[in-house]
Amino acid sequence: AGSTQTIGSATITVPTTLIGKNFTVSVDGQSVKPKSTSNSADTTIKLEYAGGIKLITLSAPGTP
Repeated sequence: AGSTQTIGSATITVPTTLIGKNFTVSVDGQSVKPKSTSNSADTTIKLEYAGGIKLITLSAPGTP
């Protein structure tokens, strides 16, 4: 018998000038370690989390 737990994933792309390189990501209030890549224009953030639709929050110093 295999696991019945679902895995969710998200790929988010934001302007590098908006988020910078120091940011945190949380899923339903729990801090997660995303994989990210950046260039001069965009930062792409990829993450996986346990099951279903979640609230994903990106936070960066100096942003509201």
